[in-house]
Amino acid sequence: MNPPGRPEGECRSEKHEGSPVSAGRPLTPHQAAAVVEDRIEQFGLGALPSVSVTELADGSWSVRWEGLERTVVPMDIEAWTAWLEENVGPLDAESLDTSEG
Repeated sequence: MNPPGRPEGECRSEKHEGSPVSAGRPLTPHQAAAVVEDRIEQFGLGALPSVSVTELADGSWSVRWEGLERTVVPMDIEAWTAWLEENVGPLDAESLDTSEG
């Protein structure tokens, strides 16, 4: 979910500002990595591990984080965020809130 004022599917970082990311259309490896980068920028270092996404010769992605590596098929934004939550960590504000207030 995007913060108020940002249309759903738009990337947050300057590198990707305004790049449409829509359900049903596979992300590029760069857009996939940007999803995690955006969460790290929003919630701070340590909220999620850094994730590297590289396209392989057969078109699949090599996804690396914390010494782990998985090969996956390209995904749209909905499938990618679900995969990240299941395999890497939570992406929502409530789960990433590390304050003890």
